[in-house]
Amino acid sequence: MDTFYASSFTEPPEAVIFDLDGTLIDSLPDIAAVSNAAMRSFDLAEHSVDDYRGMIGWGLGELARLALEAHGLQNPTTDELTQRIEELYEQHPFEHGSVYAGVHDVLSRLEKAGIRCAVLTNKRHSVAVQAVARAFPGVSFAYVRGDKEGQPRKPDPATVREVIDALHVAAEKTVLVGDSDVDIRTAANMELFSIGVAWGYRGREHLIEAGADLVIDRPDELIAALGIQA
Repeated sequence: MDTFYASSFTEPPEAVIFDLDGTLIDSLPDIAAVSNAAMRSFDLAEHSVDDYRGMIGWGLGELARLALEAHGLQNPTTDELTQRIEELYEQHPFEHGSVYAGVHDVLSRLEKAGIRCAVLTNKRHSVAVQAVARAFPGVSFAYVRGDKEGQPRKPDPATVREVIDALHVAAEKTVLVGDSDVDIRTAANMELFSIGVAWGYRGREHLIEAGADLVIDRPDELIAALGIQA
């Protein structure tokens, strides 16, 4: 495995774009908490945390649709439930979640290596900015890009283009790291090298089937994968 890592890059990339939920942070407890609070506000039955695991990745609108669909409901509307979830998430962006073990060290290593780091997520932009600030108070990400109303979201390549333009790096010198098929498709649509993280919400087999260029099992493996010397 180390030999394969070493051959992945002749030299380290200039930038790494990270997904947020399921990649840098475990936000599932927060997502479940605010979503269930929204469900209760409409007198609807809650879903389990594991139920929400399969609903995330495409933004809160899709999560709301799936949450209602699972109960066979059409009232409230998806838009109404989405709005309520968004309101609650703005108030509680990162209260029950946690940073995955080893991620802080990896980000520190990347910074020391001179590699610029950014976050690209389908989480609402204002919530993403708050969550990143609370989860990583000592980390200076070069760019954070969440879901913005009326603008493209992952896997649209325009999202990646926005990030790499802001970082002033070339696509061929950029790597995208994420835990879902959404991330792998995003990378493929922009012809970026993709690294799937098996510790996230989908798992190794899902990432392999999605076409990830490489799948890693622990955060520290990213350093070797990028060709960064110990």
